[in-house]
Amino acid sequence: MTNPLHQFINDNKELLEKGEVLTILLNDGYVTIFNEVDEKTNLQKTITLVDPCDTQFDCEIAHLIPVGG
Repeated sequence: MTNPLHQFINDNKELLEKGEVLTILLNDGYVTIFNEVDEKTNLQKTITLVDPCDTQFDCEIAHLIPVGG
C-alpha cells in the first residue's frame, strides 16, 4: 500500500517540476512540498516541510486578509 503523502507527490510531480509549491492542510498542521536544486549534485530534489498548527481559526483567508480593492 502506498503512503498517501508519497502518492500525492507522485500524482503532482509535474506541478512540482514546474516550480509550484503545494500545501496540504491536516487536522493538526500542514505539509508544504516543493522542489529545489541541490547545490552539491545540481539535481532537483523534493523538499517536504511538516508544521504543526499553534491555533486554528474557523474562517476563510479573505476574512483575515483583505483581498482586492
